[in-house]
Amino acid sequence: MSRKLISVIEDGLLNSTSHGIPNIIRSDNLILRVMWILFTVISTTLCSYMIVQNIINYFSFETTNKIQIHTETNSIFPAITICNLNFFTSEYSVQFIKNLALDTESDSAYFSYSQYYTYMHTVSTSEELISNSHKFGDSFEKLILHCQLLTIDCKNKEYWNYYYHQMYGNCYQINAKKENFIRVSRSGWNNALNIILNISLADGLEGLYAAIGAVPYSNCDGDTSNPNAFNSKFFKLIPSKSISYNQKLCMDVCFQDLIIQQCKCYFGDFPFISDESVKPCYSDTDYECINSKIGNDFKDSSVVNDICQPQCPLECDSMSYKIFYSFNNFINEKNNEDLNNFYNFTGTNRRQMKNDLVSLFFYYETLSYEKLTEKESIDLVGLLSNLGGIAGLFLGISFLSLVEIIDIAFQIFYFFIRRTKRTNESQILQFNFILSSLFGSKFESSG
Repeated sequence: MSRKLISVIEDGLLNSTSHGIPNIIRSDNLILRVMWILFTVISTTLCSYMIVQNIINYFSFETTNKIQIHTETNSIFPAITICNLNFFTSEYSVQFIKNLALDTESDSAYFSYSQYYTYMHTVSTSEELISNSHKFGDSFEKLILHCQLLTIDCKNKEYWNYYYHQMYGNCYQINAKKENFIRVSRSGWNNALNIILNISLADGLEGLYAAIGAVPYSNCDGDTSNPNAFNSKFFKLIPSKSISYNQKLCMDVCFQDLIIQQCKCYFGDFPFISDESVKPCYSDTDYECINSKIGNDFKDSSVVNDICQPQCPLECDSMSYKIFYSFNNFINEKNNEDLNNFYNFTGTNRRQMKNDLVSLFFYYETLSYEKLTEKESIDLVGLLSNLGGIAGLFLGISFLSLVEIIDIAFQIFYFFIRRTKRTNESQILQFNFILSSLFGSKFESSG
């Protein structure tokens, strides 16, 4: 029986499409058989190693990047936000400070700003003052003196959104309304968006905060595809404020939340977009708490990985701008003199226009952009192709060789079934013979 089984297996291997084993069986010469055995073992070892390496590479999920240069003939202009660095700029602020009798110690250092932040804390902790907070900063008509993009007079309010910032107060966004996007078809300085700002302060506020100026920045990130895609507090918060989602912003909001939980105030270096009534961090105690939080927790990668990272998924599509700055004097002394004479500013009304006015130009240097596409290095099709190529190269086998293995296994199984059936038939015959011997013809006639 064992010889028949060996014969079945040998026939199956001899008919195999692989090259090694059939040649080992067919070789009559000992030297040739040893040679085939040696090379078959080496090829099988190399094949196994390379297959394992390919499977490991597949599950490491490595990616490749493809960079393409595209040129648009018509492009949406980026959204621009304009804020005055000074929270208090208006006559209403002057009256508020005069009416507010605070016993504040004079600053030991010129740039400590303790009085400024005391006033901000007073505003942020009073419901009545919060409801009138927009009165402390610049109105749209006062801040935006001129706005022009080619033939578009963008001083029209239909192009602007009002935005209240916890640190800067009144801010204004241009080109943030989807139904009224400004588009450009040309690049360069001559096709720039020109905005002239009046950043002057009401009399009496000059020494309150040393920094004077506007803060322009681009907020053009990729749109969040689905705000409900992740069950995350911060992921849902950002789109709810009509702000485009990106992971960096989400991480900063998470850091801000950790500071608020620990220090009971918000830190101006991180965005604060919550609806909660929280005071700004301004006292020495607040900053000691912030420095401790940043020094201990934020430098620990486990805080980032365990708390913020799971709540801030990496966006699949995003857009970023390379921003370049250049500066020049907008108004010289002669222009200042001419403007004062034109508006008949004399005596105490005479102003330093160079300190009060800022002219901004925003434009694309080119309408070409780089599109970076990320794709997995090895997909399932690539993995199967690599495995097939390696197996074919080293062993000469293909997918159909697996069918040959199934065929041999089936023949072995069928062999054992037939042998078991023959054994049972033989046992029945032997049993009948024994009964015949014992009972003779009576058993035969009864049968």
